[in-house]
Amino acid sequence: MKQAPLRRLCDCAQRIILKGGTHLVFILIGYSGLSAQEYPQIRQWQEALPYFNPAAIARAESQQLMGLYSYTERRSKLYAVMMDLPVSFLGRSHGVGGQVIGRTRGLFTDTEFSVRYAWLQSLPRGGRIQVGLEGGLSRITFDGPRAIAEGITNAELPTTKVEGKAFDLGVGLLWEQQRFSLGLSALHLFASKVSFSDRYQVHLPRSYMASLSLYLGRVETGLSWRPSLLARYHDESGYRIDMGLGAWWRNRFTAGLIYRWDRALGVQLGATIGGIFLGYQGECITRRERQYQHELLLRYNLPLTRSTNKPTHYKSVRLL
Repeated sequence: MKQAPLRRLCDCAQRIILKGGTHLVFILIGYSGLSAQEYPQIRQWQEALPYFNPAAIARAESQQLMGLYSYTERRSKLYAVMMDLPVSFLGRSHGVGGQVIGRTRGLFTDTEFSVRYAWLQSLPRGGRIQVGLEGGLSRITFDGPRAIAEGITNAELPTTKVEGKAFDLGVGLLWEQQRFSLGLSALHLFASKVSFSDRYQVHLPRSYMASLSLYLGRVETGLSWRPSLLARYHDESGYRIDMGLGAWWRNRFTAGLIYRWDRALGVQLGATIGGIFLGYQGECITRRERQYQHELLLRYNLPLTRSTNKPTHYKSVRLL
């Protein structure tokens, strides 16, 4: 009987935490004046590598258009549109590209516009080195009326829909050979701050990434294996390590497993029909409460127009 008051106190505290956690988060933001922004998560990084490394564009002699939609249960939605193509001027090969990414997460809506340039250099013994630069504009919107409607009544929070913008830069390096691809990159070098007002700011921390993909077996004529690794360090959230193993049949159909260290386990499926690749990745997020995440990716390779009448054959540098 003596423990009953303590038990009731614990139950009351639990209800306050569960129901008022969101209030507490925004109160803390109001007093600190600064919070770190979590970057949108793209899971199929092998197919959407330019998002992580601005040097990873113009890898095939064709224009690439890609659309992606990602959904995490009870958490966020994300869409992305990317394009890139090789160009030639001043007697050299270059790559250009761009992307638009949008995400809705709680009371925030993020939109990012980016343009990319890559300098391409073929190596004497095969393969290629690519050096990339990215300029991006981030726009973040806070929905004040929705916060009020959901009962978040902190007087310090904006009561209207407000937005802030910031410009940032990223750099990358990609080395591709017939049997492997190695990349290094650094994004949000300015560590910009998106300001909603004099009191409220969102910080865009720097992130650093390294990627490695291997191509084993008969890539074009039979079964091949593609182990891959992505390591990422974020100034605020720490490390993220993605490991994957995909099986490909004649470079057209794929199935694989992925493991995000201490965070998620999932499967990958994909097929190439003509110049169209359709990919799916499903994950079970094992960290904190269990959630499921689904991501669809559609990519189209559009042949470039040539001035000669000779037939043109396109092949990725990985397969040369």
